[in-house]
Amino acid sequence: MGGTESKNTAYESSVAVFSENEMTAAKTVFREITQRTQSTKTSFNKTQLEGYLRNTLPEPLIARLHDAMCNITVKADAEEGVSQRAFAVGLANLIKTTVHISVRSVTFKIFVVAMAHLLKGTITQRAMIVQRMSTDSSTTVRPKELLQFVEGMTEAYINTIRNNKSLEGWDIGTSEGGHRKLALTILEDLFHPDPKQRKKQELDQPPDGPVYNVDDVEKWLSHSALFIHIMDVVFHNCFNIVNTDNGSASFLNPNIPVCQELDSRCFKTVLDIPSLILINYNLPMALKTKWRLLFSSDAHGESYATLTKDIVKKGPSVLIIKDKDGHIFGGFASDNWEIKSQFVGSSRCFLFGLHPNMGIYTAGGSTCNHNYMYLNKGMQSMPNGLGMGGQLEYFGLWLDSEYGKGSSRKCTTYDSPQLSGKEHFELECLEVWGVGPEPGEGDEDDFESILDADPTAQALLSLTGKGQASDGLRVKKEKV
Repeated sequence: MGGTESKNTAYESSVAVFSENEMTAAKTVFREITQRTQSTKTSFNKTQLEGYLRNTLPEPLIARLHDAMCNITVKADAEEGVSQRAFAVGLANLIKTTVHISVRSVTFKIFVVAMAHLLKGTITQRAMIVQRMSTDSSTTVRPKELLQFVEGMTEAYINTIRNNKSLEGWDIGTSEGGHRKLALTILEDLFHPDPKQRKKQELDQPPDGPVYNVDDVEKWLSHSALFIHIMDVVFHNCFNIVNTDNGSASFLNPNIPVCQELDSRCFKTVLDIPSLILINYNLPMALKTKWRLLFSSDAHGESYATLTKDIVKKGPSVLIIKDKDGHIFGGFASDNWEIKSQFVGSSRCFLFGLHPNMGIYTAGGSTCNHNYMYLNKGMQSMPNGLGMGGQLEYFGLWLDSEYGKGSSRKCTTYDSPQLSGKEHFELECLEVWGVGPEPGEGDEDDFESILDADPTAQALLSLTGKGQASDGLRVKKEKV
């Protein structure tokens, strides 16, 4: 290959990932950015980028993004060519060359390479972007810096939700510290890799001491489907370039369900937007699109009889509990609630905490029983109430049939801690939401792919360079 052919290899490789229509869109976006001032129209600076993105990204992230673009490095000796890997490293400010050109404005070719990595990049490229947008260091990032970046991206994601009217039907806001709690939950596996050593009082702060290199960030990112989703939604909203007519539109939509048949003038949920995002993202994919209120102690009264009447045989549901100490927590029930003296449900059930700390606690792992869901009333020899996890008389989550009383204990079924302020708590309010289609609505296939339970599993396989080897492996659905 001659010298002329080897020029701009990274640019040409980046162009190759876009369709003709997407390249036309990239040119349009670049023109819109550069025309915001009287400066040159062949490149843009930070001020122009801020003018273009001020309604979609927090200002500190815009500055970081511009800095990342400017650190895409072009070797002065064009005869050597520039590999796509070198550009990715340049984007993360990791490239080490003796002679290079680095400018504080972004040309169209640099913009295209940056867009390829932001919008269609591999996990490695995404990890480099995360590191570069989190810190000024060229090699490592501190927990506090990473938390600030993830919190900023979470804020941008929620702003996107508000701007595209995804919250219509919901009377819901963002509580104080909500962005930070969601960011800490997203980063929990990186900050506290050993669940057995996690201490409840430490989960509201980033750890002191450790620093992370790009390999650490990549490992965390490869298991953080929610944050991959947040990055995709935010950056695709910033730069409307990628064609979503090829089936990716649903993946790029914000993770907010439709709130059905609810008069928000009469009812306001105890949830905030970050809590709704966290719960809904962890539901099976077929149940994410619709929520409907089955029971609310505020709207329907404080009655165990009313509760059981309203939730039995209504399909999968989410319970939201607030105790009188201000703790908010609950669980996802994968199956119909049924009044009987034995446990029902499946391993898709989970418990969660929302305030003061967030966390999702799933079945599996060290689980030593299948005691997922329990509902009973009117029996003298058995506990009467609603329970999830643990065992009879020692539930992970329990609401007594004597309405207003409950308990929460450390639970092996879900590997969950005590979720309430006190082990035996008093109920402040209770909500139960039906999720997904109502029972009997629509005919779903009896089998589903193991990828179907996770909306970003397929995307993560693509990002890591792996094919959909499991797409043809379909497992029998558990009845819900």
